[in-house]
Amino acid sequence: MKKHILSCLCILLFTGVITPRKAFAGWPIGKYRDLFVPAFNYFKATDSWDVNGKKIKGAPGTGFESYALNLFEGYGISRRLDFIASLPVVYQTSKYVGGTGKGYGPTDLNMGLSYNLINSNYERFLSVQASAIVPLYNKNNPNSDVGFGSLGSELKFSYSGNIPKRILKGCYFNTEIYYRRYFAGDGPNQYGAFAFLGFILSKSNQITADVTAIKSVSTNREFNANISSIKDFSLIKPSVNFGHRFTRRFSMFVGGYYTVAGRNTAIGYGTNVSGIFHL
Repeated sequence: MKKHILSCLCILLFTGVITPRKAFAGWPIGKYRDLFVPAFNYFKATDSWDVNGKKIKGAPGTGFESYALNLFEGYGISRRLDFIASLPVVYQTSKYVGGTGKGYGPTDLNMGLSYNLINSNYERFLSVQASAIVPLYNKNNPNSDVGFGSLGSELKFSYSGNIPKRILKGCYFNTEIYYRRYFAGDGPNQYGAFAFLGFILSKSNQITADVTAIKSVSTNREFNANISSIKDFSLIKPSVNFGHRFTRRFSMFVGGYYTVAGRNTAIGYGTNVSGIFHL
């Protein structure tokens, strides 16, 4: 059971919530091992929160919708050090009063190194990750841009492992905090936290429950129907996922999420499907 819990934890830590901007950290991949995770994400929003966190009903026919394919690759350089890279490709539509903006293509390439600082008997791990953010597109129009269009960096700490049996049997966890900086004049600076619990149902099945919180700070406080362009906002987003392991080297996860609270951002829901390959 212990080995199975840790294997499941490894998969979920590198899968995350499966959003285009979600970085990956946590469990070491293993020396000379590969982890490849293709993930599809759908998101739709019609309403929003204003700058004071008050819910605003969207005008008829307006809203935001996106389809994203995120490709993640991880490679174990040593038992403690991993190389990681993530590349999302999106197709999005922003409908606002007076027009429609469409954007598509690759967004921000996120790549860096993750290092395991401390492990507690290979049951709980403290890791740090440093990565660079490189936009693979030109910033032309805020109504259709697929990102901020500027270079950036991220520093993340994560603590993860299995929960002692005396507390919760067959359960595991992951917690993360990060700071992300985009180097444009108006940033933004982003602060994030993420936490989840995983529950083993059987040898092949599991469910997880998690919550993401993001605070993005910028002097540019303008709202846009294209939420990819909003720099000053905050949100809280819970998620539930179900996973099934088909073989030792292949698993799949499917889940859904909803933004339950926020400021200067969209109120939306989404779903994600991912495949995890241990190569």
